[in-house]
Amino acid sequence: MSLNQKIGTFIELSKDSGVPLLLVSNPGYGKTTMIQNYADVNGYHLETLIGSRFSPEEIMGYMVNDGGESLNHKNPEWFQRIWQNEKNGKHSILFC
Repeated sequence: MSLNQKIGTFIELSKDSGVPLLLVSNPGYGKTTMIQNYADVNGYHLETLIGSRFSPEEIMGYMVNDGGESLNHKNPEWFQRIWQNEKNGKHSILFC
């Protein structure tokens, strides 16, 4: 079984069990490419977050004052895209 097939199997097991999948390896093994291929083949929306490329606010969201007396949490854009896709019936993969 190829690495691509194994990752596809692991994703399916994760989906069926409800247990998140964690892939860990050195850079350059093709994790991102394999996940992108899986998402493309299965019609999933893919959000990729690479910690070194985003500020903490872009990943976790931030507090805003909407004109009231207190601050409100504003969800990050990636979260909004996943939420909107789910509302439209399209599943997503969040790849960090």
